[in-house]
Amino acid sequence: MNSIPYSRLALIYDRVMAHVNYKMWAQHINTLLQFSDIKVRSILDISCGTGKHIKFLSSKRREIVGADLSFQMLKAAQVNNNKGKTPFITNDARQTAFKANAFDAVVMMYDSINYMLEKSDVILLFDEVCRILKTGGIFIFDFVTEQALTDSYDDYYESNSWDGLAYERHSWFSKKDKFQHNEFIFLFNGKSYKESHIQIIHDLNEWRSLVKKSKMQLSHEFSNFSLLAPDKYSERIHFVCKKVF
Repeated sequence: MNSIPYSRLALIYDRVMAHVNYKMWAQHINTLLQFSDIKVRSILDISCGTGKHIKFLSSKRREIVGADLSFQMLKAAQVNNNKGKTPFITNDARQTAFKANAFDAVVMMYDSINYMLEKSDVILLFDEVCRILKTGGIFIFDFVTEQALTDSYDDYYESNSWDGLAYERHSWFSKKDKFQHNEFIFLFNGKSYKESHIQIIHDLNEWRSLVKKSKMQLSHEFSNFSLLAPDKYSERIHFVCKKVF
């Protein structure tokens, strides 16, 4: 049975992604937030997923809102943050329900932007982020590169099972159309489900060009969770963009 992406995966997402160091991710975002000319008191994570990183971004002087297109992922985020005050809201990042000039910073983590297969959707995202950012606010997002996928996730297989649940994952990269395919098959309570996830892989110059078409200014580029500039070996690149007017 075919499933909507992240509907079944959400149930075991944190188990599948147990290898991710969410504290390190959040610490890197906190470092990049220093490039804003304003005090960052409000942050929107526009694709927060299960929100395991939220507590590492939080502070007494900072308000954080989590949003995601997947209601099932947000249910997991609420469980993961049951002692916090973070609101979680189902939203399409291309057209949110937030007011204009609402946030000092917007973040989009873990190559979520690669799931926007059409460049027109990326432009809509950038325009919406610009609308809800305060002047001087920043947008931080990261994307994976072809280098990362050909090194680690081209014809990649993974499987696991526990407590009557099981999953299989097959990932492959199509150089012809620049699509990264991630196919999951789950077994829950004796029933099998299939989810297909596709990402588009643009090169660095394509991402720069897309930002130039927006109302934001690309202020910094960083490679592989460092403060170094990207090069041909970069597997993940963070962009820091600023709303200048």
